Amino acid sequence: MQTNPKPESLAKLLPDGEVTRMAKEAGVSLAAVSKALKRARPGNRFVMEALNVARKSGTLQAAQDILSLKPAA
Repeated sequence: MQTNPKPESLAKLLPDGEVTRMAKEAGVSLAAVSKALKRARPGNRFVMEALNVARKSGTLQAAQDILSLKPAA
């Protein structure tokens, strides 16, 4: 049985400082971006940007690969 990652894991897939950069560029607080990433709503601009960054860096694929591993018996 495969489980989905917790929504707060999305921020953990990003390089250091990426959440801060997104907040500064958008002119919103760090807390606002963090909250959006925790909610992980697909249409949210911060979620979409975070997914794009994670895809480009390869961390999204790595996380998906880890989730597909079967636990040792």
